[in-house]
Amino acid sequence: MSGIRRGDFATVKEIMLVGSLPRQTVCRWLREAQIDLAEMRLRHIAKLHEREERYLAGLPPRKRPSKKLLHWIAGRAKSQWDLQHAEQEGVSAAGGRDSGR
Repeated sequence: MSGIRRGDFATVKEIMLVGSLPRQTVCRWLREAQIDLAEMRLRHIAKLHEREERYLAGLPPRKRPSKKLLHWIAGRAKSQWDLQHAEQEGVSAAGGRDSGR
């Protein structure tokens, strides 16, 4: 059902072939779930088109960022912040503070 709602299928015949189901069963499920295959398919095509356009324009995809990506961005930002503040305080990034000994 999730593939149908996503718009992966364009016709009842495709659903019948993939699911090995009779036409009546597929039609009944679609009717009960109030799913319009044509509308779902157009939405799916529009989403794919938008993804392609964003990729060609060099924009990031329109989806929620993963925790891994957010963690990576935070780590990179922290390392840049550390480098900037180490330079301001006169501390080398690799050595640490000079204790004066």
